[in-house]
Amino acid sequence: MLERAAAAHGDRPLLRFGDAIWSYAALCDDVAGLAGALAENGIAPGDRVLVMSENRPDILRLWLACGWLGAALVPVNTALRGEGLRHALTSARARAVALESPLREHVAEAGFEPTWVLDEDGLPAPTRPVPPHAVGPGDTCAILYTSGTTGPAKGVLCPHAQWYWWGIKTGEVLGIERDSVLYTNLPLFHTNALNAFWQALVAGATYVLGPRFSASAFWGRLARSRATVTYLLGAMVSILLRTPAGQHDRAHRV
Repeated sequence: MLERAAAAHGDRPLLRFGDAIWSYAALCDDVAGLAGALAENGIAPGDRVLVMSENRPDILRLWLACGWLGAALVPVNTALRGEGLRHALTSARARAVALESPLREHVAEAGFEPTWVLDEDGLPAPTRPVPPHAVGPGDTCAILYTSGTTGPAKGVLCPHAQWYWWGIKTGEVLGIERDSVLYTNLPLFHTNALNAFWQALVAGATYVLGPRFSASAFWGRLARSRATVTYLLGAMVSILLRTPAGQHDRAHRV
């Protein structure tokens, strides 16, 4: 999917985070090289790579590189602690763990150590690109954990085809087009923000990743992103409706 989009859209912007921009072609080249680096670090088809981090482009880069290798990304809720976190880390059976340094202590308390600390040394530097693994539509691309409200959280196996068809079908419902700009500040351990990336990819649009939701900063960030589409969960709507009016409330294109 990434190769086909890169061939079709080339230098058009695919991913933005702050001032950093990746074109379709640049992200594809980056991911091929990162996949090579992961392979040199022992990641192989069928392996799981767990990540626990606030929103950052490295999560998407890692996910795409895992998919390139036939491996699966396991993004874990950053709020998990104690037994809930231990359950996720143990049941994921991950070959490698990537995290942000503030979460290192909680992961250590659960009996695990990170392979890569994203805000310190980062992911391994891209090396010689490797050819993409011949994955099938039913092969697992990500494992997402349920909320665990009625018992231990379950790891849901999400195949490659799921992301493609969610991108196509949800994109049709939302009217995503080539010139659309999709902004999300929902967490990348949740299906909504991950799904939005594929809506952009299959349409040739731009995906803008924002930091954690803040009611006071939301409208300003939305205006600066130049977004035409954004994503809100119910509680966020209620919070925004209670927020005093400000200069950015109608400055956006959504």
